[in-house]
Amino acid sequence: MLIGRKDDVINVCEMKYSDDIFIIDNAYRSDLIHKEEVFKYETDINKAVYITLVTVNGLRVNEYSDVIQNVITGDDLFVE
Repeated sequence: MLIGRKDDVINVCEMKYSDDIFIIDNAYRSDLIHKEEVFKYETDINKAVYITLVTVNGLRVNEYSDVIQNVITGDDLFVE
């Protein structure tokens, strides 16, 4: 999912389901960087691109998670 914002930022949303906290490894990090590069090249945009992870249980911060700018969890989506 793409979200174009008025502040010249595009959020590229990556949706992942996991029973536990989602963990990014080196291969998945490389895949996300590649997706961002292809998106920028194919769209020829002049805006900032933020990778946003949408996952039920959150993201474990590790040496590969720096590619994610925003995390949206189930708690963010389902407010009582």
